[in-house]
Amino acid sequence: MTIYVGTQVDRCTFELEPRSRQRLNARRTDEGSLPRSVFIGCDTEQDCVQILGRDELRWTIAEILTGMEREELNQIGQVEFRDPTRNLALFDPAA
Repeated sequence: MTIYVGTQVDRCTFELEPRSRQRLNARRTDEGSLPRSVFIGCDTEQDCVQILGRDELRWTIAEILTGMEREELNQIGQVEFRDPTRNLALFDPAA
């Protein structure tokens, strides 16, 4: 599963990659809707970098976007955070 990360000077936006979202929706059995994106405001760009470096926060973002608990996410495979504009993985998924 891939989560796209967009960063600006004072914010980070997280969104499921479209194919990941399709696969997730195909697996879901409930009728509830999930957020399209998660936004985190920061005071500075450096604050955003520090926030993105926190493993627990990344798991929380993945849980919010998918509606799944960490154990469920582990069962379906790795969760990768990626900058779509540079096609660059931002974190080691095994970390």
